[in-house]
Formats: sequence, C-alpha cells, structure tokens
Amino acid sequence: MSKVKEGLQYKTERLQKICVPYINYALSAETKSQEGLVTGGCVQIRGQFIKAELDDKEQGVFLSGAKKTYWLSRYTRCTRCSIDALLPDDLPPGKYWIHVCTKRADALCTSNSIPVTVEAAP
Repeated sequence: MSKVKEGLQYKTERLQKICVPYINYALSAETKSQEGLVTGGCVQIRGQFIKAELDDKEQGVFLSGAKKTYWLSRYTRCTRCSIDALLPDDLPPGKYWIHVCTKRADALCTSNSIPVTVEAAP
C-alpha cells in the first residue's frame, strides 16, 4: 500500500516474522545428561523461540507416547531459549517424543521432536 505524506511517497507493508520453535536438546536436570530422566524429575529443554504462554493448554511442553500425549503443567523456567519442566509423578516409564508448542500470530507452531526415555523414580 502506498501512502503520500508531505510530498513523499513511501510504501508500507505489514511484515511479520514468524519464528518456528526448535529444540536443540533435552537433558535431565539432575544428571545433566540425556540419560536419567525419571518420573517426577525435571527436564531441561534448550532451543530457539520456545517461550510459550504456560496457562494455555494448547501451548507448552508435550510428551507424546505410544498411547497418550501428556501436557506438562509445572515449570520452573520458561524463556525464549530454555524451558525447565517437571515431569508428572504418575507418568508411566517408557519412550516419549518431547515437543514444544507456541502461539505466533494466532497460529500454533510446533517444534521438532526429540526422543527421550523416562524411567521410574528410585
């Protein structure tokens, strides 16, 4: 759209950069490694553009298993590049895919998925 202001013509465009969330890695907060995630423990997720509105159940950290997807509802940190989330105490041990959903420009954006293995708490 062109506009004229004080004899100058300029073009205005609505540009909106949508940044898709991306997970670099997920670690156990206790062991600082990809091994050792336990039910009731804390998972540290590092990436880009992963900050989410944690009150919205469509956004946040999700664990997708073979039978069910779990939304993580307890967090200790959520920034643009890191999320620390507590795993549920009743999460069954097994293999999961962890991903982050955020909302940008009224559309849900889903990150890549990272495989994790959750073990029973000792």
